[in-house]
Amino acid sequence: MISNKVALKIVFIVGIGMFILSIFVIKHSLTILITYEKVQGFLVDYELSYDKNDEGLERTKYTPIYSYSDLQGNLHRVSSQSKSIKKHNSDSTTIVYFDRNNPEVATASNFEIFWVPFIAIFFTVICFWLAYPFRRI
Repeated sequence: MISNKVALKIVFIVGIGMFILSIFVIKHSLTILITYEKVQGFLVDYELSYDKNDEGLERTKYTPIYSYSDLQGNLHRVSSQSKSIKKHNSDSTTIVYFDRNNPEVATASNFEIFWVPFIAIFFTVICFWLAYPFRRI
């Protein structure tokens, strides 16, 4: 059986690790939001991948590929980081963030920019909240 002191140390160490991870994730997101250009991306194609579901049946997953224009009007493509078993509407658009110094460096993932930092902070708070009752041990 794990003693309360050991449990406190484990939860506290995980909390510190999550805190450090949160700092890096937030820095990455803020870098994208502050320094990257924000443009509209238009769905132009899909990248196909295959995997097996729980029953062992193979299924197709679609990764949307969006086209966007840089500041000089040159067209570029970026793959979304999300996959789906259904295709999006052909008129689907998304927000694309690209590096103005290197327009090939882009992201079409709003999940990465907005939700991942929130999730990291949430789990950091949970770790420290769990460690709080053990603080007097």
